[in-house]
Amino acid sequence: LKKWENKPKDFPSPPKPPAKQKQGKKGKTNNNRAKDPSAAQTNPEKSPAPKEGKQKEESQDNPDPPAKTLRETLTTPSNVEVWHSKDVTIMPRQKKEASSRRNPARKAVWWLKENKLIQLENELTERVTVMKDGLRAIGMDSSPHERAAMFGPRLHDVYAISIRNGKRDRILEGVKFTLSTSPNGRFLLFVREDHIWSHDLKTGKQKNITSTLKTSFTDKEDDTLAQEKRPFGNGIWLTDSSGVLLYDRYDIWLLDPRGERSHKLTDGRKEQLRHRISQASYREENHGNIARGDRIYVGLFGERSKKSGYGSLTLATRKDPAGGWKTHLLDDALMLFLTRARDANILTFTRERSEQSRDLYLAGPALEAPYKVTETNKFQKDYRWGRSELVNFKNKQGIALQGMLTYPAGYRKGKKYPMIVYIYEKRSQDLHRYYSPSEKHPYNPCVFSAEGYFVFQPDIVYRPQQPGISAVECVVPAVEKVLESGMVDSRRIGLMGHSWGAYQTSFIVTQTDLFSAAVAGAPLTDLMSMSVSVYWNSGGTNARIFAQSQGRMNKPFWQDAENYARNSPIHGLDTLNTPLLIAFGDKDGAVDWDQGIEMYNAARWAGKEDVVLLVYPGENHGLRQEENMVDYHYRVREWMAHFLKGKSENQWITEGKSFLEREKEKEDLKKKGTSQPSPKRPGPDSKGGSSSEKKAPSSSK
Repeated sequence: LKKWENKPKDFPSPPKPPAKQKQGKKGKTNNNRAKDPSAAQTNPEKSPAPKEGKQKEESQDNPDPPAKTLRETLTTPSNVEVWHSKDVTIMPRQKKEASSRRNPARKAVWWLKENKLIQLENELTERVTVMKDGLRAIGMDSSPHERAAMFGPRLHDVYAISIRNGKRDRILEGVKFTLSTSPNGRFLLFVREDHIWSHDLKTGKQKNITSTLKTSFTDKEDDTLAQEKRPFGNGIWLTDSSGVLLYDRYDIWLLDPRGERSHKLTDGRKEQLRHRISQASYREENHGNIARGDRIYVGLFGERSKKSGYGSLTLATRKDPAGGWKTHLLDDALMLFLTRARDANILTFTRERSEQSRDLYLAGPALEAPYKVTETNKFQKDYRWGRSELVNFKNKQGIALQGMLTYPAGYRKGKKYPMIVYIYEKRSQDLHRYYSPSEKHPYNPCVFSAEGYFVFQPDIVYRPQQPGISAVECVVPAVEKVLESGMVDSRRIGLMGHSWGAYQTSFIVTQTDLFSAAVAGAPLTDLMSMSVSVYWNSGGTNARIFAQSQGRMNKPFWQDAENYARNSPIHGLDTLNTPLLIAFGDKDGAVDWDQGIEMYNAARWAGKEDVVLLVYPGENHGLRQEENMVDYHYRVREWMAHFLKGKSENQWITEGKSFLEREKEKEDLKKKGTSQPSPKRPGPDSKGGSSSEKKAPSSSK
């Protein structure tokens, strides 16, 4: 006990160590020993004197062997695992890696003419890539940085390895991102202090090739707490190794690996139009590189406008000293998968909008007059369909953000509708994505639109150590902005999300009464316990996710307990007034389902009457068994309909369902020859339009 001054009087004290035994008069033992039965057997006054002669000698030479303990006699070893605080790799991860460590595969080079084998990978150099020139290999060794990587960034040392004799030279220490190597095998690109550097493998010289440019080639807007941000791509080399194509946030640059020249090839920053090289630019014979005279196809995406399309550029050559850029397509749609035919000068791409399913288009090399090849989902013209639009808003910190608002199918101006808000991190980039109706997707915006809801997906940005508070600061102003339109009934708004989105959902409803119902699939509910739990799918620890990634908590909870508690849903139960549906698979390997149990039991303890936990046995972080996917889909719909539309026809929502009741229900279904109940499919709002209007889409289509 450490300085426990308020200890009760009757609290037992620790036992005192036994006093040393004192020898009494000759022929007698002390009182303690006399009380010991074993001691009595050796008392010279009570035991017969040993016999003289040979028997005495034998007893001294061959004493009786000591009796074996039960532990020594067991033939089956214990299956205990020893988890030690000195472990660099925790036990679950060790078990995941056990097979590859027992039977390691080592990359090697076989020189056929000499019939000589050169091993390139060993215990140290755990990952080796042979360079395109075939003369060197690059090896990555993370072993010197394993302890730092337990809770920090994963760093590695880099080796240049000769494939002739296996000789290795360390060329870099403690780097996080190595990018690409030049086709001639001379240059290696890597990131240091948020700049792109080149290492000359011939001379050993290193050069910062972006230091003079007033832009960043790493994602400075990444609001995780990783100290070194991820670069925008690995770099695409020219076939002659004279230059490498690199991205900043919006544009494409051509840089000399020696750092002597740089040239910006596009101009997207002004309109926040992102330029990225398309797969259609690559020719098979160039092995992922680009020849200087080739047409380079570039995908376009507007960060604010959400427009997309394609353009092309050509690099300056002797025949074409100017080179140049041309925009071919840019539209309020989502265009993807630009592909060049192998043996013809023809390209294909896809185009879709939120209300138009994906179709395939055919075009010439300049993408002129694209021809529509397919017409998917012709039947859709017989159904009402919800369109999507952008909503611009500012969060509590004054940062300009956007959200994606999908209208109810058959929307009628002047009518107020319920709304469901779906959250994760940034969602507005999916403005033009087409969602097919499905009975297996629990958060499908198309289905909820067909059910007569607005569906809103706002963007969320974060402040350090405040992931939950940041979500409130973004989501509440976003919803208030939509309410200004007068289209949404403020008393009928629901909130839902999965995983990280479920965490934010669970937290937000403890901070505001803006929402009348909430659904959280596999939420984090206690950041303290979650930060030191195991990510079972990989065997690693969640601490790195908190410190380096999504958790955005750069201190452990014992150093910042207040913020961990302040941002944990379970610590806000006193102010939880929103009905909350939680769902987990009991084999969830990403968010341990204990997080759901804790929230469920705490809600019961706090006297909350509208908190329900759904548990799907055998399921992981996302449901995979069809019957469970369908069940959860309908329960989410029923939950929202109950609290946002006043439909109260489900006992599981109002009263729950006991184990025996559920067992009987399943048994009855088996007798009927089915494996799963067929819940009543909530149809479109009967007041959504006149009988002459088109139907709303059914999720079973």
